[in-house]
Amino acid sequence: MTMEPEHGRNILEGVVNVGYHGLTGDNRFPEDLPFPGCLTSLIEYLKPDAFPKVEFKINGETKIERRGNSEFVAASGMGFGILFADDWSPNMLDFTLVSKHADTVRGA
Repeated sequence: MTMEPEHGRNILEGVVNVGYHGLTGDNRFPEDLPFPGCLTSLIEYLKPDAFPKVEFKINGETKIERRGNSEFVAASGMGFGILFADDWSPNMLDFTLVSKHADTVRGA
């Protein structure tokens, strides 16, 4: 495990970047939720075969889904963020209003 200090931080070489709305730099599906995307990249770094990568053909183009990302979206509750609130909240009724991600993770 190679770590190089940069501006007071340590960087793990070889960890896959998380990308948003097609900005992954490859043919992966977007990973718009940072928490599950980062967990997926960390697990892939520590154990490369932990989750499969699934290929899909969409309009003649091959796209890759990192299955770990989907699993962590579900397991963290982030796919269902509108369901988490301590009291009654409009988030429970309107799919356009979602909980803060920190609240969703705490609820999960």
